[in-house]
Amino acid sequence: MADYVERCRAELLSGGLCQRSTNHAGYHSLTPDGRTLKQLAQEAYDVQDASNLSGVVKSFFKALCDLRDIPGIEDNKSYHHHAITRCWVDKIASLTGMQPVEWSSVSVAAMSEVVRLKNEP
Repeated sequence: MADYVERCRAELLSGGLCQRSTNHAGYHSLTPDGRTLKQLAQEAYDVQDASNLSGVVKSFFKALCDLRDIPGIEDNKSYHHHAITRCWVDKIASLTGMQPVEWSSVSVAAMSEVVRLKNEP
C-alpha cells in the first residue's frame, strides 16, 4: 500500500496526471483527443446513478482534465463553476452524505444545463 501511495504522490507532484497545456491555460486531456463538451455533459448526467465513490472520484478527475481543454473554459471561475463540475461535486457530496439542503436549487440549475448540453446537436 505504501508503494502505491508513494507512486500516486510522485505522479501528482510531477504533474504527470494533468499537465499544463501550451496552447491555452487549460490542462492536457488524459485521453488522446479529449472529449467534447457534449460527451462530458452526458458523463456528468450518467454518473448521477453511480454508487462507487472511488470510481466517481477517478472519473471526475479525468472529466476535469478534459473540461480544461474545452475552448472558452480557460479561467478558474468558468472551470470551477461550470455546470458539469457542479454535477460531479453534487454527486460526490451525495455519496459522502455531505449534501446540504440549500444545494437543491444549484443542483437543479446545474443538471438542467447539463441536460441542455448533452442534448445539443
